[in-house]
Amino acid sequence: RVHAKRNEPRRHKVHKGNKMQISQVPIIDISPLVSGTGNHYIVASQIQQACCECGFFYIIGHGVDESLQQRLEELS
Repeated sequence: RVHAKRNEPRRHKVHKGNKMQISQVPIIDISPLVSGTGNHYIVASQIQQACCECGFFYIIGHGVDESLQQRLEELS
């Protein structure tokens, strides 16, 4: 679920040995890909960077209805 501040990375805990670190998961707006407008190369670059640096990313601008997202979260 996306927080109110949509473009701020979400924090998650990463365990490395006995140490726990806080890391950030990037949030990427993919609306240029969904709409077919805008610069899709920038979005692709953001996805590549997120995969290389973090291994994970959240997406926004995908067009999936908020109520469906909430229902899927409840069922998971």
